[in-house]
Order: sequence, then C-alpha cells, then structure tokens
Amino acid sequence: MKFSGYENCLSWLYGRNQFAIKLGLSNIETLLKKRNLDFNRAKFFHVAGTNGKGSVCNYLSKILKARGYKKVGLYSSPHLVSFRERIMINHKPIPKEWVLDWMNSAYEILEQTGATYFECVTLMAFEYFYKNECDVCVLETGLGGRLDATNTVEPDLTLLTSISMDHESILGSSLGEIAKEKLGILKKGVPLVLNESNETILNQVRQVADELGVPVYNLSSPDKNHPSRQVAILKNNSSSGYTYYDSWGSVDVMGDFKGRANQVNNFALSIHAIRVWESIHNIKSPNQRGLKMIPIAGRAQLLKAENLPSVILDCAHNEGSLEGLITYLNENFKEKRKVFLFSIMEDKNLPVIFEKLSQMADEVLFEPLSGYNRALPYLKAKEYFDSPNSVPISEFNIGKNNLLPFLEQLDLARDILVVAGSFYLLGRVIPILMDKYPA
Repeated sequence: MKFSGYENCLSWLYGRNQFAIKLGLSNIETLLKKRNLDFNRAKFFHVAGTNGKGSVCNYLSKILKARGYKKVGLYSSPHLVSFRERIMINHKPIPKEWVLDWMNSAYEILEQTGATYFECVTLMAFEYFYKNECDVCVLETGLGGRLDATNTVEPDLTLLTSISMDHESILGSSLGEIAKEKLGILKKGVPLVLNESNETILNQVRQVADELGVPVYNLSSPDKNHPSRQVAILKNNSSSGYTYYDSWGSVDVMGDFKGRANQVNNFALSIHAIRVWESIHNIKSPNQRGLKMIPIAGRAQLLKAENLPSVILDCAHNEGSLEGLITYLNENFKEKRKVFLFSIMEDKNLPVIFEKLSQMADEVLFEPLSGYNRALPYLKAKEYFDSPNSVPISEFNIGKNNLLPFLEQLDLARDILVVAGSFYLLGRVIPILMDKYPA
C-alpha cells in the first residue's frame, strides 16, 4: 500500500486504536530493531507524571534551545489542533512531507506488528530525531511510565512531575501505586529530578531509587550544599520577573507567573533539570543569559480580542490540574462571572471533577464531544447538578455558527469564558477562535 498524501496517512493512523490504551514494550522494541535505530548519538530527557509533564517538556525544549543547543527534539501528546504538534525539532512541527515519506517506508512493518496509534507515532518521532541528528531529545510519556512505548530509550536524565489521582483503573487506586508506575522510567544510575513533598510518593521514590542506585534531586528539599537556601524561583524586585536560585548560582527569568503556581513549579523543575544535567556532565552551556517564560498553549492561556470577552483555555481534566485552575482564576479573575465550556472523559473521577468545577463556575455549558467513545454524555453530567443550589448547566454542541455568537452575547466587562476539561475540546475550540482572538 502507498499513501497518496498527508491526510491519507492521518486517516490510517487514527484508525489504529487512536484512543485505546495498550501498555507493553515488546511491540515497540521489535519495531525499533526492524528500523535499525541507534540512539547512541542523542541525549534523552524522559518525563513522567500526572500533571505538568506536557508543560515541563515544552519548557525543557525551549530552555535547551535558548541555552544554545542546536537541535532539540520534542515528543509530546496529545496534540491540540495539529497532529504535527506531537513531533518537533526546535519547536518546528514535523513536515507533512516527512510524515508521508516515512509512512510509505514503514507501512508494511507497522501492519505486520499490529502497531497501535501511539506505537506508530512514537516510532515516527524516534526516527525523525535520529535522521535529523538531534543533540537532545525530550520525551513525554503517554500514560504511566513503566510500560509506556517511550520507555525504550536509555535516558540521560529522568523527571517526575506532579502526581495525582488519574487513570486509576489502569495505574492503580492509590498515589503510591500510581507513583510506582510512573517511576518505571527510572534507569540504573540515571539521575531523577522532581519537585515533590508528599511522603507517600517520596517513599516510593526512595525505594525505587535505592534499588537502582539513582541519584535524586528534589526541589522540595533544601540544597545540601546550602542548607539555608531552598531551590526555587523567587520573586524579583521588578514587577516583571523572577530569579531562579540553586547551588550553581542564579538565572533571571522574565515572565508573568501571577496565579500560576503550577507553572512556577514546572518552570523551576525544567531549569533545575538542565542545570543538574550540565553539572553532572561538566557541560558549559553555549548561552548563559537569562530566560523568558513563554506561555504554553492550553495551559492557563488567556485570549483577548476587541469587543469580545476574554477567554481562558486550560486543559485541566483531573483533581490536581483543576485545583491549579481554581487558584489561577481566584488570583486573576475573582470578580468575573465565569462561564465554563466543559467536557470530560467518562473514566475520570467524576464526583471530584464536578465538585471542583462547581467551585469555579457560575454557569456550565457542557459539550458532549460526539465522536469520542470515552467522552461523558450530557445527561450523565447533568446528574451532578440536580440540587436546587447547583450551578446551572446546559448542553452546548460547539460550532463556528454558535460559539462566536454566544461570546458576543456575554457581558464584556463582567463575563469570562473558560474552556476546560479535555484536550479534545480545546482542539475543537481553538480553530474557531483563531480569526477573532490573535495568538
């Protein structure tokens, strides 16, 4: 079979159980051997966690590029609008032509092995980075860590982001069980960088790290060389920046972190990981200048437009990320009436999800996301809003013909629209808003 174009490739890929979850490494290991991929040339940062791993991966790739590394690969998921967002070098998406050529060369082996969607795309990313001779590659796990398809490389550094309850039916019903699965990315003697204070999670970290002889660098613990100094991003005297401190010195960071405690932690973790890696390997970064925090799409992303209310895009979809969104809204938009456009997958902890949503929302428009088998139907969502004091909820099937007119009806001074709950929802909303809300 030969693919005739890029869209043809995507149709075939999306037919490979795009939303199914298949854990295990035997298939991806077979694929890597058959494609003769040798990863000795590249350095890998491997990132697992429940919340923030996509942000950390984006920050890592941007900071590495800003510090002068020539070719930085980034593999993350899921995408918001374009499939090509998943695989990038120097934050430039993989070209459509490369996807087409690769699919035609790899099709037979993908069919023979029965590769899933995620295995196909992971293999594509690995080969794209390999062919382009990337200096450093940043890999985000898809789900868990131990049996994730990305867990086939020998990383130079591993990172663990915030862990909270999510995917309990697959990863375990407690924080300790979930942490153990995430820690499956640890390799013998390879350093781990994290920012964790929860003792349940830290006990798992200590156990696995001790077994594998893994050096652990935890931002939530005082610096052993300078016990009085906590490794952190600290507020600068200026109104527009912060200073990051650690035992190797300081780095000025420009950006707006107001109400974004989660992103402060993610950014700090990213900087610290790179500093740890450079220190261990005696690497002198080509560029030691200050850094600028660049907002990441779909993470407390504020959109403004003339004569339209502001819109916040946030992919918060579990307890931990929704708590971060609550903090952000309280610190930045406490006086606003918050209208939520919301969707959620049916396998989430729905009582907790809707409790958090009710703490934030003044009105909920629920989009049932037709076409996604795992998406929660509207009538099931409505059951969580059946008391007399519940936040008003209604069904809203978005499209260009109703979302923009709805925004125009909102009170410009009083209202704000918050789009949250699912990457897939954001993926539908963003193209509709692009013409009216400049990036």
